[in-house]
Amino acid sequence: MTSEEKQLFDFLVDYYTDKDTARKIISGGDQGYSYGSCGYQWVNSDELDDDYIQSQKENLIMDESLPYDGYVLVGGMI
Repeated sequence: MTSEEKQLFDFLVDYYTDKDTARKIISGGDQGYSYGSCGYQWVNSDELDDDYIQSQKENLIMDESLPYDGYVLVGGMI
């Protein structure tokens, strides 16, 4: 697990879900998210107005404590 994934894992456990679900999200990664399964996808602040990101807005978590720009899609692509 990278340091960024560890930060996301800790954040998810602290604020959103249990450890087992957080592990599934982290292990699913970008591929898991893209294929509608369980995963996450980092989002840059300059992508927030993108149609794809807007269509996934209900899965968007925004928090300054998260890596990169603090934006991440969590769950599965709808």
